[in-house]
This record gives sequence, C-alpha cells and structure tokens, in this order.
Amino acid sequence: MKSKLGNPSVAPPAFERSSGCQSHGLEIPNGAVVTYSPEGQLDTSSLSWYVIHILSYSWTCKSDTTSGLPGAIQAVVQSSAQPECSILLITDNTIQSHEFPQIIEETGVEGGAGVYDLSLEAIPTNTTVEEVTYIMKKFQELSRCLLIILSSVDSTFLRMFASIYLDSPFILWPTKLVVATRLPLQDLRKLHFAVAVTNSVIITQEEPQNEECNIYVIIPYSLRIVKTASWSKVKGLLVTSDIGLFPEKFYILPDGAELMAAAEEYPPHCKLQEIAATETTPERLEFSGPMLITLEILARSMNFTYRMVRPPDMSWGYQLPDGSWVGMVGMVLRKEVDMALGPFGINPLRKSVVDFTRTMLVDYVRIAAKQGKSEVDPWGFIMPLAPSVWAGVLVSLAVIMGIVMTLSHLVPLGDDSLMKQDGLAYIRVFLGQDVFITSGPWWARFMIFAWMLATLILTRSYGGNLMSLLAVRYIPQPLQSLRKVLDDSSVTMVWESNTEYTQYIMSVTSGIFHEVAESEKSGRMAYTTGSDYGITLENLVAKGDHVLIIEDLSLRMLLAEHFTKSGNCEFYMSSELFLPSAMAMITQKNSPLGPAMDERIKALTESGLYTYWINNAVPNSTSCSNPPSRITVESTLKIANIWGMFVMLGGGFLPPEQPSGWSGTHFRNFGRIRSLNFLPQL
Repeated sequence: MKSKLGNPSVAPPAFERSSGCQSHGLEIPNGAVVTYSPEGQLDTSSLSWYVIHILSYSWTCKSDTTSGLPGAIQAVVQSSAQPECSILLITDNTIQSHEFPQIIEETGVEGGAGVYDLSLEAIPTNTTVEEVTYIMKKFQELSRCLLIILSSVDSTFLRMFASIYLDSPFILWPTKLVVATRLPLQDLRKLHFAVAVTNSVIITQEEPQNEECNIYVIIPYSLRIVKTASWSKVKGLLVTSDIGLFPEKFYILPDGAELMAAAEEYPPHCKLQEIAATETTPERLEFSGPMLITLEILARSMNFTYRMVRPPDMSWGYQLPDGSWVGMVGMVLRKEVDMALGPFGINPLRKSVVDFTRTMLVDYVRIAAKQGKSEVDPWGFIMPLAPSVWAGVLVSLAVIMGIVMTLSHLVPLGDDSLMKQDGLAYIRVFLGQDVFITSGPWWARFMIFAWMLATLILTRSYGGNLMSLLAVRYIPQPLQSLRKVLDDSSVTMVWESNTEYTQYIMSVTSGIFHEVAESEKSGRMAYTTGSDYGITLENLVAKGDHVLIIEDLSLRMLLAEHFTKSGNCEFYMSSELFLPSAMAMITQKNSPLGPAMDERIKALTESGLYTYWINNAVPNSTSCSNPPSRITVESTLKIANIWGMFVMLGGGFLPPEQPSGWSGTHFRNFGRIRSLNFLPQL
C-alpha cells in the first residue's frame, strides 16, 4: 500500500505491510516498513518529522534475505558500515521492502534507517529529483555518518541519481554509496565518473539465475574498473583486491593523474617569472616559491602531476553583482582547474562555492608609506620649545612687567630703581644680558630674582633640547594606522584588486572600512595587482602621496627586495595590523582531494617547514621591518641648516622707528649683551 505523507500532528506516515516482521521502539503495525511513494506530493513540513522518526525505528524480520543482491548488500554493509551510521535505501523494488529490515538487523547498524520506494513504472521527474535531494540532505543532517544504498535496474534513474549525487553540496567523502543493480557493467558507463570521484562501490548480479554478485571500484581520473570482491551464498564475501571495498582512492591516486592548478603572483608565497621564447621553446611562465614547494610535495606523495595556469584577469576571486565569480575562485567553481594555490583568505562567501584546505598561516594587512626626510630644519632652533611654551613665556613676561610697572607708579622709587630703566630689565634677563640693581624695594628685587630663576631653567632646557635636535634627527613616520590615513586627505590608498579584503570593504555599511569604501568616491582609492607591487611602491608610494595596503608577509618581502636593490630603507610599515585572515589553498566543492591534501599540509605547517621556506624566500627580511624614526649624526652644520638664525639676527639690526619722547639713553644697556640664550650652544 502506498500513500502520501500525512500531517505529523494528525497521523503517522503511511506503512507498507509485509508478513513475518516485527518493529521495536515504536508501536506500529506488525511487519510495517516505513515507505514514501514518489506518486504523492512532497510535503517538506511533514518530511522533517518523517525522517526524524525513521531514524528511531529498528526492525526484526524473519524472511530470507541471504541470496542474490540483498545478500551481497548485507555483506558489504556489514563489513563497511559503522554501528552509529544511518542507512538510506533508495530502491525501485529491486530489493523488496520487506527484505530491507532484515538487512539492517543483520548488519547491526544502530543509527536508524529509511526507505525511498521508487516504483518501476514511475518516470523520474524534476519533482523526483527534488524529493531524493531533500531526503538525502535530511539524513545527512541527522546522522553522524551515512551509507546510501541505491538499488535500481532503471538506467535513466541511475544516471539521474549520479547527477544529483555529484551536485549535492552536502555529500561529503565519509558518506558511502553502494550501487546495486542487475544491469550489465557496460550499461553503467554514465555512472562510472560519479562512482570514481565518490566513496562508492558497484554491486552487480548480471545473471538472475546465478546468485553470485561482483563488487567493483572505479579508479578516479583513469576510470579503470577494479573488481575488489565477490559474494555468493556459499562462500560469502571474498575480498580479492588489496585496495579493499571502500579504498581511500584519493589519498594516493592508484593510476596517477594530471591535475590543473591555478596560481597568481603573491610574494613571498608564489613568485612568477615570464621566460622569453627561444628558437626551440615558446614563451612560458615559471612559478616558484613556498607554495610551489608545497604543491610539489603533494604531487609526489599523492601520485599526480600538475599543469600550472594563470587566471586571465590576474585576480584571486571576486563575486560580481550578477552572482558570478571571477579570478581563481571562479576558475575552481567552474571546474576549469582542480585547485588554486593562493593561499586564499578564508571567508564565508568563498566557502559557499569552493572548499578550503587546512589553514596554512594567518596573515594581516599593513600599510606601507614613504618615510620623511632627516634634514635639519633651518628654523629648527624654534623647535626645542613647543608653541604653547613660547606663548606662555611671552604672556608671563608681559604680565610680570605689567605688575611691576603698576606697582612702580603706586610706590615712589629712587632714581636708580629698576623701573627707572624703563622696565627693560626683564627683557634683558630673558635675553641673557646683565642687569644692575643698586636700590629698590624688596618686592622689586624678589620679582627680578624669581624671573631670573625661571629664565635659567627655561634656557637650560632650551639648550639641551636644541643640542639633541641638532645631533639626533627625527624621521617622520606619521601614517601608523588606517585612521591616520583617512584623516590625511592628501593621501591616496592603493589596494590589491578583486581580493577578499576589497570585497569585504565594499560590503560593510558602517565603521572605518565603510569610510574607506566611501573614499573611493573622492578618488582616494586605487587598485593594483600582485605582479605590480614593486612598480606601485617605486612609482606611487615613493612620491609620498600614496600608501600601499597589502598583507604583512608580502610587504616584508617587497621592502626586503627594495633594500637589496637600493641599500636603504625609504619606506616604513605601519604599527597597526588589521583585517586578520586565515589562509589556505582551495579545491572544488566537496572534492576528495581536499581531505587527502590536509594531512600533508598539517605535517608541513606543524613541523615549521612552511615558515622556514617563507623566511628563506625573503633575504634581508628584517632589514626594513622596523626602520628607526630617530638617527644620530656627527656631521658639521652648514649654512643651509642654520640660515634661519641669521635671518632673525639680521632683523634685529634693522633700525627701529624711535618713539616720541625716547632718547638714546633708553638703549644704552643693549651694548652690554653677554650672550643670546636663543643660541646658547653656538
């Protein structure tokens, strides 16, 4: 009896009765097998309930299932399935519904089981495809591990299922597939590729009168068919091949393969060199670097050769507004290549279309900028004191002179008093001139003493700072963070095009990275490629009005190469690190190559080999990692360094306009200058 799935809140799923069976764990009719008919309309709300309850059933049947295909399936499942796994049977009645519970009971599988019953007369439709896909997905979600048994003699349905199985993103390598059929092996050619690239075996019983069944494995890439075992009621399961029933076909490829790998220049991980054509060889690209060493180790240990290609747009991978992908990610997604080296930054958007291998390293983004010049500022003699200090000194001088002059008018003073010298005594003290005081009130003497003490401390501090400025020169490195770059409107940022960083920046709607994206509207963002890092550094960043924003390791490599060529460190790296990214290689979605590569990559990274290769690939890597912002010099000063002082001195010799009522005696004390504390060390 076949029927649609019922409403889970009203009635349980439909059952198909068979004699001689009992169910345990749930009160259902004797001998019931839970089935689902493709003739009914799929109800996804009830299907979730349906699958959950299938996994809670267990059966015991007394019917004979130890002959033909059922017996072979039972033997294969019993030898391969783990006890906690679930089993899903998709059948067109090649295996009778009442035979399946016996298979489950004999294998000892405790993870539960379910049946999708496809009638022989049913014609596979799009609805059937959706139903099969949905049921497999539900079982995969609810199971710790899954074994799927596909039993059919319908070649059309087998081809359809192969397409579904290959395109299902939830089918992983641990999921095992047993294809059981009575069709001749040569009629299953369109199924060979799907079986070859998945964890699958084929069981055939080509002669119904002969109960013997053969089990085959198809080798990936070569599609060579290997008979791994046979089964008969008398002899049972006999494994005839060293590779076993479900071999790890991709851990070491039995017949080898030529794989396609994409790469783009990404120093220090991957270097690219264009080799010019000769009379005997065409122009070609030569790749090198730690990523190529890693690929070579993977190739030797997994038994494959490889051919390198470069993405036409020379980019990593970026999703366009129409949903398509460009760059190396797009090439892997479209299966134009088997893998791409990168390493690529791992993010959810990319992970939805490709698979990442084990993390190889974690890198950050940093800013590279041009260092300032270390020349002496001709007006540097003003720099020992901050503008606020100069202002405070002048204000204090004016206030003190105002107080003393006010008091001198209120209190009668003698002819030789301080204030009879027109109040210039405080200015003379500040300039280091002598002052004679022979009489005067105590408060006048106290005021001049306090001013002398403050001036002494000020001039000594000025002299010490001036000496330091002349001997230790400061090299400006102002752009130490992304905020500093954004605040300086004269600076243009250069990012690498079509990367996870630019895609992330363009996707955020608030925060500092949104400000970065908005700066593109004002022309403050430019783009480059990994191959043009050096050109960008020397032609744009060297001008001082551009900064290059790339990964930390790539930046260290770039500055080291520049130091090797020029012998100096003209650029500096920001102290701020941002946009951390775990990085790895990428493979096609659900590709079994990924798990096989992970174990090798784990060994390389945990042993420190990849870090070692990185360090060796970057000579002089530490030379410009932390360039000094201050340097000590012993060279003599030149006129070009101190002409500002002579300008000020010349300004002091200009004859001033004499105020009315003043006489020459007002300036008599200027002739007795001892020293100018503006230049105490010169």
